[in-house]
Amino acid sequence: METGKFYEGILGLTEGWTVKNVERSDANETVYVQVVFASGHYKCPNCSKDAAPHDKRERVVQHSDTCEYKTMLNVEYPRVKCLSCGVKAIIPPFAAANSRFTKAFEKRILQLCFSSSVQKVAKDLKLHWHVVDRMKRRAIKRGLDRMKKRHGRSVKNIAIDETSFQKRHNYSMIVPLPNTSAATIYRPCQQE
Repeated sequence: METGKFYEGILGLTEGWTVKNVERSDANETVYVQVVFASGHYKCPNCSKDAAPHDKRERVVQHSDTCEYKTMLNVEYPRVKCLSCGVKAIIPPFAAANSRFTKAFEKRILQLCFSSSVQKVAKDLKLHWHVVDRMKRRAIKRGLDRMKKRHGRSVKNIAIDETSFQKRHNYSMIVPLPNTSAATIYRPCQQE
């Protein structure tokens, strides 16, 4: 299998997006993948109407490691000029808007946060702890927004209970939502 096609499959690239180039640097143990929008047909990402190409912006986005090599995606984001919405960027399917990380990498970080502290996750992935903490806060906000959409209202009152398992100082915070049968468990709230 060709390397470009391999990464197109891993990233879940949809029609229009393609991998243009893949390079490996043994010196800094990094794989660089160049992703471009190769389609000649542009649609506004907001209203899905046909739009004219405006310009292109490049952004470097970090993805999950490939065989212990850090994977960096150099993504060329096309921007379109829509008559209704103005100038809008077309976001690739693997990227989160306004993030320097792919959705898959953010998901991995959040899964690690369930079993480790923010500081440990940051150290293991060679990231600054502020980056991991910001990601965690965005995920909580997305969850609360989904909850508001599902239940038709925002959470105004919460009850919080913190429990410990076998006195090992591994804490879990349980947040039952009043007037619903839903509860959210945040793990762990570790003291270090």
